[in-house]
Amino acid sequence: MQLSKLALGKETGENKIPTRKELDSVKVPSYPGMGQYRDWVTQLTRNVNTTANRADDDAIAWLHKVFKQNTTFDEFYECPMAFLTLDRKMAKALSEVCPKSLKDQLTNKEVVYQNKGQQIKGRQILWMIARTFDVNVDLGHMYSIEDLSLRPFTSDKDLQGFLNKWDEICACVDIVKLEPATLAQMFQKKLKESKVMTTEVTHWRRLDANDPNKTYEWLRKPVETYLRLDLSLIHT
Repeated sequence: MQLSKLALGKETGENKIPTRKELDSVKVPSYPGMGQYRDWVTQLTRNVNTTANRADDDAIAWLHKVFKQNTTFDEFYECPMAFLTLDRKMAKALSEVCPKSLKDQLTNKEVVYQNKGQQIKGRQILWMIARTFDVNVDLGHMYSIEDLSLRPFTSDKDLQGFLNKWDEICACVDIVKLEPATLAQMFQKKLKESKVMTTEVTHWRRLDANDPNKTYEWLRKPVETYLRLDLSLIHT
């Protein structure tokens, strides 16, 4: 009986595909500075994907095409029907957070498009925003392995801030050029200044060079554990 219903295209019970509706609007974070751009993109992506309210995450790939530097403004006028209303919601929200200098550029683009009976798309606005941050997107020009080596340890109170900056630099340099042991040594030299990590760093330094635990990952894990426990104490 169940097979016959499926053959007739009838969906019942667990076979029924749930109907999903886009949320009413896209929440766009306040316009970022250079130091906040990466976090801004992450939050915007999360918000756009949430508004899409799809069973898959296809909206992320659709959105992130604009961050590729070998693209053009005009190519993002075309929008797949599946994302058309999402794009319009994003266009409205993005235009409201743009600074005046960028709004002036958008107005000039919009006049040209409207004269052709067209409306610029949300991804086109995001493309313009991304291009103003290209120097920050291509952070390989801003950071080097030397920056990682010179990055100072601030204090135990700012352990999370230190780790965030460390991760930001690691994400932007060609980390594969570093031997794993070299990266681990660089990290432990920073943590030598930490009082809360003294036990872990001392234990790590005493390990034999061939010990499977003498790795960057092993050394980083207690830092993350400490931060997680510290955060949980704050919220209890």
